[in-house]
Amino acid sequence: MVPIVEVSNIHTFYGSSHILHGVSLTLNAGEIISLLGRNGMGKTTLLKSIMGLNPPKKGSVTFFGQNMTNSPVQKIAQQGIAFVPEHRGIFPNLSVLENLIMAAAPGVNGKEEWNLNRILDTFPQLQARLNHMGNQLSGGEQQMASIARALMTNPRVLLLDEVTEGLAPLVCQNIWSVIQSIKETGIAALIVDKDINALLHLTDQNVIIEKGKVVYEGNSQALKHQPDILHRYLGL
Repeated sequence: MVPIVEVSNIHTFYGSSHILHGVSLTLNAGEIISLLGRNGMGKTTLLKSIMGLNPPKKGSVTFFGQNMTNSPVQKIAQQGIAFVPEHRGIFPNLSVLENLIMAAAPGVNGKEEWNLNRILDTFPQLQARLNHMGNQLSGGEQQMASIARALMTNPRVLLLDEVTEGLAPLVCQNIWSVIQSIKETGIAALIVDKDINALLHLTDQNVIIEKGKVVYEGNSQALKHQPDILHRYLGL
């Protein structure tokens, strides 16, 4: 089976700063992978490299076997890749409804399984906020709207950066529940977050990045039983 996303030996820079040093990663259909590591280790840079927001200078990124390393962001999005950024990216001067419908598009297969009705069933908290402007939402509501907007593109892959950062525990619990339900629909995902326990419960595989290099790869069951790894690279 051809991987959905295959990252091969990429080197990514910010200006003259060398951030990613030969990172490789494979994401298969329906799989959820967490990207773990302390702050500043290159996790967000890896997501941006995959999305084309900061393309690697060396190595390759392929989607379904097609090399898309230097493709424009819109071409990558058309492959069914959706990005939920760390700071959510909700347009403050648009209503929640406008934020959602602006992203609406059929999937690569032409289906529109994630339409507005399904979104509101999945995120009932947004139903009462549809006419509120983006800057009138709480942090949790903005995160829900950001994930909902990504789903409106009917993606095959979600890239989620710091998905519960700064949110109240009950809101985090709600978001993890939503991501679990999304996983059950077969959408693959790469997730960056600091809630290790939630990630190990949800994900299939885990990749730890240290100073721009992959230092560990393994399934969640194995990582749960390696406290030395969690302590060494995550301080847990």
